[in-house]
Formats: sequence, C-alpha cells, structure tokens
Amino acid sequence: VLNMLCCWVEDRNSEAFKLHLSRIPDYLWVAEDGMKMK
Repeated sequence: VLNMLCCWVEDRNSEAFKLHLSRIPDYLWVAEDGMKMK
C-alpha cells in the first residue's frame, strides 16, 4: 500500500500506479470491525 501511495504522489496517471489499483483488494478490505490492511 505504501508503494502505491508513493506512485500516486509521483504521478497519479502513471502506468505503475494503474497497475497497483488492480491489486487493492489483495491488501485492503472492509471487515465487520472496520478497514483491514495486510
């Protein structure tokens, strides 16, 4: 997630950031008790 944030800060329209977007469900999800992150 931090790498994705760094790519977004550098260039939110970059190919690297777009590739990270498809992986968000692998690392962030909403559970009954709130947002979770691996």
